[in-house]
Amino acid sequence: MKYLNLCLSVIAVVLWQTNTYATGFSNPLNSMEVAQSFVGTHIGTDLDATAETAIFAITDGQVCYYKADAAGYGGGSGSCAVDGEVIFIRHRKADGNYFIAQYGHIQNVPQNYQVTTFTFNGPLVNQGEQIAEVGIYEPHRDCTPGRDDHLHFGIWNSNNQIPMSNWGYGNAYYTNPEGCWVDPMVFLQNESPYVVYTTSWHTQNPNTVVPLYPGQTGSFTVSYTNTGNTDWKNSGGVSNPDYIELRSCNSSGSVVNSWLYYSNWINAQRVVAPNASNVAPGQNAWFVFTGKVPSSATPGTSQNVYFRPYHATGGLINSWGGMHFTVYVVPYYNIQPNLQALNMNSALWQTYYV
Repeated sequence: MKYLNLCLSVIAVVLWQTNTYATGFSNPLNSMEVAQSFVGTHIGTDLDATAETAIFAITDGQVCYYKADAAGYGGGSGSCAVDGEVIFIRHRKADGNYFIAQYGHIQNVPQNYQVTTFTFNGPLVNQGEQIAEVGIYEPHRDCTPGRDDHLHFGIWNSNNQIPMSNWGYGNAYYTNPEGCWVDPMVFLQNESPYVVYTTSWHTQNPNTVVPLYPGQTGSFTVSYTNTGNTDWKNSGGVSNPDYIELRSCNSSGSVVNSWLYYSNWINAQRVVAPNASNVAPGQNAWFVFTGKVPSSATPGTSQNVYFRPYHATGGLINSWGGMHFTVYVVPYYNIQPNLQALNMNSALWQTYYV
């Protein structure tokens, strides 16, 4: 069984460890201590936390609903229930389908996330971003004090429908043709988020015309920002699904053998991996390499040489910005004739010196 699903007519008991970290998703709290599991009529998982503890988005998504006075989300239950805050954020799974994460018993939700009408086009939320704090759990003053502060975390597994009721407790077999509540802890451990592979050009050096003579090498640096939602790695090659490298391309972005190819590249199309072992979203990947002008290059001409990032899973990243270096092939008569510095023999020098 992939995860406990209330759409089924049989409920299975699924065990998990507290303080485990799901692969691919961020945890909603730094500490994942389970206080009450997803079982019976409790259609979510309660995670222990003190008031004002930060709550984070488990992956990229869009706010689809916020309610400041949801019944029972201030504390208590039944006649003792106190109204409180809850927010729903719509996320996407790796298979392209959607689900909604519910965060209840909360406070201090940013104003721009307080969407009071159901929508699938609400404000964007980034993975790992703080979206709220754990609220104060206050049972009604006429009732016996209840639970400690906690986050009620739920997963509504639906592609195109928002849960309209049964937000914390409900019929154990509550179903809907378009979706249903599932065990959030098992869901996070068995599903994975939709991954976005995007980038933007950050900087390059040199950023002006590069003068080099035929056969000469030069040093080049280009930096791209990871604007996606997954880490980039520099090890393991293309067999590592998170691996990224710089590749040679033409002005249209198609991979080609590079005019600047040098012997220490991976090959004539694959240049180099970034110098950092891990590039997290929002960080810059620095690609540093040596290029060599062909000995047969025609002096007095210029050549635009293009490069773009390649991801082992995402392929050629589209938002590469047409990045290129412009190399001017210098005629030898424009260079002070120092044969030792040029590392050339006199016969080759005489070929170009006019």
